Amino acid sequence: MPLERSHAPPGSPALLWDESHFWGILLLRALEKWEVPFHLIRSRDIASGALRRLCPPALLVPGGWASRKAKGLGGQGRREIQEYVYRGGQYLGFCGGAGLALRTDSPQEGLGICPWGRKPLQERLPNCSGHVSLRTECGSPFCPDSPDQLRAPVWWPAQFQPHPLEGPKVLATYADPGEDFWVADTPASGLDRACLQALERTYGINLDPEWLRREPAMIQGEYGEGEYLLTYLHLETPASPQANRWLARILRIACPKARIPNRDAVQLEWDLAESPCAFQDEALVRGRRILWELVRTGQEHFLLTWRKPWLLGWKRGVPGFALNTLLALVCRAAEAEPTEPSLRYWAAKREDFLARLEKFGAAYEALLRKMHLLQTGSEEIKDLRDGMERDKQHLVGPFPGQEGIFAGLAADLQELIAIQAVS
Repeated sequence: MPLERSHAPPGSPALLWDESHFWGILLLRALEKWEVPFHLIRSRDIASGALRRLCPPALLVPGGWASRKAKGLGGQGRREIQEYVYRGGQYLGFCGGAGLALRTDSPQEGLGICPWGRKPLQERLPNCSGHVSLRTECGSPFCPDSPDQLRAPVWWPAQFQPHPLEGPKVLATYADPGEDFWVADTPASGLDRACLQALERTYGINLDPEWLRREPAMIQGEYGEGEYLLTYLHLETPASPQANRWLARILRIACPKARIPNRDAVQLEWDLAESPCAFQDEALVRGRRILWELVRTGQEHFLLTWRKPWLLGWKRGVPGFALNTLLALVCRAAEAEPTEPSLRYWAAKREDFLARLEKFGAAYEALLRKMHLLQTGSEEIKDLRDGMERDKQHLVGPFPGQEGIFAGLAADLQELIAIQAVS
């Protein structure tokens, strides 16, 4: 789909869509709700010079896996972003988008526009999610005016590894976990030290929220004539009013020509169960039904639960995020009114997509039932463990679970949503 179909006027930000999946949808919905014109661009667009042609005031890079984003951009795409920022552009990276900007041991895995790196797994809190209270730098225009009770969410973030001799300005640091804060698959609220230590021995990872305290959550720095703002906070999270207002503030500063609503009109919402279906396509309707049935099966087997109206919780080992992502993608695709370009694209994909989704659903349901049986602890059932790992890799691939059947389904839906957004 040509970039020109976005119809965004000069001065509009650019949104890098590839490898953003769930988190790209949330940021896309925020921009659409606030009626912010934007250029939706793909890695191939950047590699072919889109940032030089469009000259956006800011490049918005949502969450997702940084290494997959870097691979998708390729060497030319990474150089284009580096040159864009160096010449005076602004890079706004959220979670995985923040990680993409960091220094890495291999230039092929990141942009290196920030001299800081990513903290090693054994030195951070690797599997946490939910709201955290924050301490902010009051002197920065990017930070809210009244930070005393400021709370914003993280969803399975990495952590910054500061460089001892150089680096950006820290705009926010983590303080206390909120009531909805989880470590791995367990709510942290009420867990005492003994329980945390027992869970850490069982899971083999750090789970104490103290690993986050006083660590940088948002940083700002310069690269050449441009600058970057990087955060592991998901400010686009639905029903997180302080975070939503913070995101709107950042966008007002970074994109002064964009007309962001006032603070009373920026809160974002999303309830997947109430998601409208404007695109009455048989494959999407059937796809939604398959995915909702998988959620119901997971709930019946005590493997899945709803944490938020848009976010599942899952037992450790269950590929819950992949299921949540597909459900969110299908719901978002069905929300949009069909256009001629999207109808043409989907006509060529829908039959094969539905066939693959049917296979995904059957295999996922079988995996859920086996995982439920495994919880009984019987010796016979334990023999299923190796087979279940093969089943899981067939569905979502090895960690981080972005491959297998899931990858093709997600790619088809991401492309459909991109075409809907710019046509």
